Amino acid sequence: MASGFFNNIRESIQEHWKQPLQPIIVVHDSNTNYVPTSKIFEIRKFYDTYYTDYCAGYGPKIKLLFDLLAGDAYECAMPMKMVDENTIEFEGSAYAMMRMYDKIMSCKDLKVECDTKREDLIPNWITNPILRFIREKGTQVRRDESKYTVRFKKIG
Repeated sequence: MASGFFNNIRESIQEHWKQPLQPIIVVHDSNTNYVPTSKIFEIRKFYDTYYTDYCAGYGPKIKLLFDLLAGDAYECAMPMKMVDENTIEFEGSAYAMMRMYDKIMSCKDLKVECDTKREDLIPNWITNPILRFIREKGTQVRRDESKYTVRFKKIG
């Protein structure tokens, strides 16, 4: 797995990305990379080629399937689904979604439309500290229990 993660980084450099993938942290069986916002619509195919297919070339030749999560920070990572080559879908809280919305919609290298207006993303904050502690199992200082599914479509 580590070899596959490293291959992703090496390939982003060889493809001359303006900002290659950069490792931020590695957590047990996951890898956290900085991905340039301009590459968000390509990252699924990139990982399928340079991680899944690459790793399948070793050992028992098994394709490792994995979930792709994206967010503007580790604690805001949301499941990301490729609907088609020009459409991505995220599921997550309004708080996490607004941060990703701002990142994608303000990227100068992308022309994107969204099926949801930013002002329609309304957080449902748990403000009671004891309730928040119980629901978060003591790990977060904030808790937004809203749930949204938002699609971004690359245009042009």
